[in-house]
Amino acid sequence: MALTNENREPLFIRLVYRKYMREVQVFWKRSVFDGTPMEPLFEIIHNLHLLGYAERGESHLDLIIQGSFQSNKGPSDLDGSIPGLSVLEVISAPSTGYEKETVLKIRMEASISPVVAVQLKVPSVSMLPETGLGPSGISYAVRGPAKSVKPAIDLLRMVKTPSKISAKSIGTETIISDGVVSPEQVRVIKAAYECGWYARPREITMSELAKKINLSRSTVAEHLAKVESALIEILLDSSSVAIVAKPDNEQSIKRAYSMIHPSDLALLKANVKQAEKTREPYVVTARFSRPDGSYFLGRVNGKPEFDEEGTLVRTIGTFEDLTGHKEMEKVLNLSVNIANSHNEIGGKTECGTWEWNVANGEVTWSKQLFQLYGCTDPDFEPSLESFVSLLHPDERDFVHNTLGEAIATLSPLDFTHRITRPDDNETRIMRCTGGIMTDENGNPERVIGMAMDVTEIAEAEKSFQETIRSVQKSNIGNYIVDEISKSVTVDSRLMEILDL
Repeated sequence: MALTNENREPLFIRLVYRKYMREVQVFWKRSVFDGTPMEPLFEIIHNLHLLGYAERGESHLDLIIQGSFQSNKGPSDLDGSIPGLSVLEVISAPSTGYEKETVLKIRMEASISPVVAVQLKVPSVSMLPETGLGPSGISYAVRGPAKSVKPAIDLLRMVKTPSKISAKSIGTETIISDGVVSPEQVRVIKAAYECGWYARPREITMSELAKKINLSRSTVAEHLAKVESALIEILLDSSSVAIVAKPDNEQSIKRAYSMIHPSDLALLKANVKQAEKTREPYVVTARFSRPDGSYFLGRVNGKPEFDEEGTLVRTIGTFEDLTGHKEMEKVLNLSVNIANSHNEIGGKTECGTWEWNVANGEVTWSKQLFQLYGCTDPDFEPSLESFVSLLHPDERDFVHNTLGEAIATLSPLDFTHRITRPDDNETRIMRCTGGIMTDENGNPERVIGMAMDVTEIAEAEKSFQETIRSVQKSNIGNYIVDEISKSVTVDSRLMEILDL
């Protein structure tokens, strides 16, 4: 018999999902920064939060932020207010007396704060829109592979003790909703695991498996291949060590130089020579040619390495195709859409409240909640059973387990789930937050909470993350210059970028 948990979910899948990603939010109170270089920010900024990345350099972060300023303060006051912080661009500013939000592109050098330094050292960890500054303090929210998030947060805790810290794993329901795998693919791999497809030796053939779950052999094979590929990518992304395939793609340094626009070649060579003297990394932006004779803009990051005698033996680095940065306009638009999705002024009602009496099972909903869940039938009675009937079938176990765990541990609730509205049969994504009320003996008595329709926000964030991943993964290749053999070895991605 296959090893599964009580919900019949294969344990190896569950373990990979639970370890896949981690979200952590760290908060420092305003008083923590009294007398520090960060203190002037609170005198200039009233409130700000992150919209997205514009660029992640070797020693700086370029970020898109949205926020409001203190009275009689503005972007010019922020620029240079603390060493290492500069305003690169005012993307949009309030045009009427009713508007208060400004969107900026700023640059933060690593020297500003350990938060920035850690972010640069751990590129697989991404900041979330919850990151920001307000009257009460500074929040730093990140998401990434568990192996990367933990050391990053541990380092921050050593530098400046947080006033509050919270963390959560992103489980199966998020992996599915993010489109990494589909519910049907999970169903197929569950069946495959339970029937012995992954046993050694294998206990079932592909044809037998297909017949057992009533699908064609080719469909089953395709689903298994997609899930296995997704799990491998998750494993590699979760690794704290970068794994770069380096096939035997060697080019001579002379040929590499021939691909640089003649007007830019002198600049690159000068930076290489300077790096050899100073032993410091270099960054050069130049025009590079493709085999068809066309030129495109690229950025070279190089780091020289020396032997024990001080002789330059190799240079390792990355090559970034800057033409891909046209996607950053899309990233910005999506980021602004996400931020605006939180603004309910003038829009339809987005949230409702609910209460569940644990003792007698009675459930009450606010009027707004009936509208949100599409329960306009006058005969509809809110109850635990009727609520479960609205849930997407793939998420009923998850919601049931989440509520049960919260009651058992008296923990706060904060989770998302899909529903199918009965009045229009539309699938929506809801976010539920709440808490457990206890009696005088500390026993759970009532569960109260709020539900919000976050479908548009979730879809925008998913598209935002997909765009960020596509920009980060598709535009950068790796290279090694062997100064002894005078050859350049590039990885397969750089081969594609240069069209070699």
